[in-house]
Amino acid sequence: MQGGESTFGDNNAFTEHLRQLVSSSLPKIKVQAIVYPKYETKGDLGECVGKFRDWYVYLSIYITQQTRTSVSSLTSSITN
Repeated sequence: MQGGESTFGDNNAFTEHLRQLVSSSLPKIKVQAIVYPKYETKGDLGECVGKFRDWYVYLSIYITQQTRTSVSSLTSSITN
C-alpha cells in the first residue's frame, strides 16, 4: 500500500479539518498540516516506524528553530 499527497495532501478536506480541530484546542500555537512524504510500507514495521520518527523529530526541530518557539511554551500550551 502506498500513501502520500493524494491520501492526506495539503488540499485534502480531512487534513484541513484535523488542522482546524487541533488549532482550536491550541490557540497560542500555529498548527500546520504537513504530509509525510510518499512511502511504501515494506519490510520490518519497526524500521518503517523508525524512519517516520526520524523524519518527525527532524521536522519538529526545524520548525521550532524557524519559528523560535521554545519547547517550554509548547509544553505549557498543551498542558493548559
